[in-house]
Amino acid sequence: MDPRYGERYARLYREHWWWRAREEYLTRLLDRVLRGADAGPAFDFGCGDGLFFPILQRYAREQPRGFEPDASLLDPAGPWFSRISTGVWADDPAEHGRYGLIVALDVLEHLEHPQAAMTILRKRLRPGGWFVATVPAFEALWTAHDELNHHYRRYRVRELEELVRATGLTIIESRYFFVWLAVVKGIVSLKERVLGPASSPAEVPAAPVNAAALQLTRFEQRVLGDSHPPFGSSAIVVARLAGS
Repeated sequence: MDPRYGERYARLYREHWWWRAREEYLTRLLDRVLRGADAGPAFDFGCGDGLFFPILQRYAREQPRGFEPDASLLDPAGPWFSRISTGVWADDPAEHGRYGLIVALDVLEHLEHPQAAMTILRKRLRPGGWFVATVPAFEALWTAHDELNHHYRRYRVRELEELVRATGLTIIESRYFFVWLAVVKGIVSLKERVLGPASSPAEVPAAPVNAAALQLTRFEQRVLGDSHPPFGSSAIVVARLAGS
């Protein structure tokens, strides 16, 4: 990941409209699929500094755990530092069957060979456990942002489903989201093909723009609800491991 992005990561997560909208979307989804049940221990794959942990903790009695390969994103004084492992992602038999909820939020696109990581994540799920993943959607929407953040691909929903299903998980639901943003990214992608990419690290937009984009996204999500739009700038899959 670009080191300039790492420096801005925490502020982006807390203030940028995209991160706020994604967190709201995921919270509503988890509320709906879990229906207030205790999911059991939760694990966040590619968790950064654990900024999504407060949401995950709503669905389990114990504090979440996570893995973040980029140690530069971790704050040693942060509240979740002791719950996050880093370094090389590897199979650990002691973790097998431990978690009732695993999330991989915009991380699979960073992996050249995501199948290996998915195999390990599946081993860590309890029978009946839930898996939720989000990824950027459609190669046609590829922009300099993908290059800057070392993405290997953007996924169609069908491709994401195939990746998850290949590990033995059952797809519960999947869809595209951030529909209006897909239109904007399509325009940016076309512009970059004509004029060349203009690479710059992500920033929090000016306050009026940031607020307007968040409100537009909230409106879109209210209108679309749990429908299945034909496109979006992101894709999500919810899956489950068979069992009790």
